[in-house]
Amino acid sequence: MERLNLAQLSLLLVEDIFVIPEDNIKHSSPTVNSDTTHPNIHVQEMEYEGGFKQRVLIIYQGSELGTDAREFLMKVLGAVGCSLKDVALVSSDQVEKSPENCIQQLHPQKCLVFGRVNHPIMKEKTQNYEVINGEFEYYFGNDLEELKNNVPLKKKFWSGLQVLFHINK
Repeated sequence: MERLNLAQLSLLLVEDIFVIPEDNIKHSSPTVNSDTTHPNIHVQEMEYEGGFKQRVLIIYQGSELGTDAREFLMKVLGAVGCSLKDVALVSSDQVEKSPENCIQQLHPQKCLVFGRVNHPIMKEKTQNYEVINGEFEYYFGNDLEELKNNVPLKKKFWSGLQVLFHINK
């Protein structure tokens, strides 16, 4: 099976495709089987929560985000002028069971990673709380559960977010 990029795939699909479920949005990245005269489209999915309007991907450690950690994250998003409709919120468990190129297929502008994720994206990490320019902007931090209760880490976290989101003090 041959994988096609978006430009090649656009030659086959002439209409826009939209997926709009209730709270969770499934992002699908099609691959095309070119062995036959009528290609079969196989869809790989990575589920995320949010609207992803500002193309900000947030990956958190674990399978679920605890209530306190979620509240902390929502306050942080509000402080940088974002809300859940602007981001894609995804668990490390979801990323780890998705194909390795799942993050690149989303085409984020910014990617925030909290905690540890068993994924090649971690090769981009040099240290926490520093904006890293690459294919897109990366920002790595401690697990949200640890971060929300640690004042010195919160200060480092906020300083880096100001750089990432171009916020003047």
